[in-house]
Amino acid sequence: MSVSSHLYVYYKLADADQAAARLLAFQVLDAGKPWCDRTALQRRPELRDGVSTWMETYENVWDIGALEHAINAAAISSGLSARLASPRHAEIFEDIPVSLDFGSIE
Repeated sequence: MSVSSHLYVYYKLADADQAAARLLAFQVLDAGKPWCDRTALQRRPELRDGVSTWMETYENVWDIGALEHAINAAAISSGLSARLASPRHAEIFEDIPVSLDFGSIE
């Protein structure tokens, strides 16, 4: 049984940069599409001190290294990285498989 991996990349953007950054962020997502089943761009609903947190999600990734290389290069070449109020942070998560054999619980 294979375990699915997912990559989450989050960063902060100043409110004034959000309109321009939106298009750039979608360019970064497009660069990651060859290495995963689904991409999404999300943001927290509230601003804190004029800054919002955004997240790129890449689901069911089959080559994490290639994906990270592609999206990091795209973040720089698109100009998104230059607009960020904080560095990009990446986290990898794996699905926890369901097992019918839970063993004994004592």
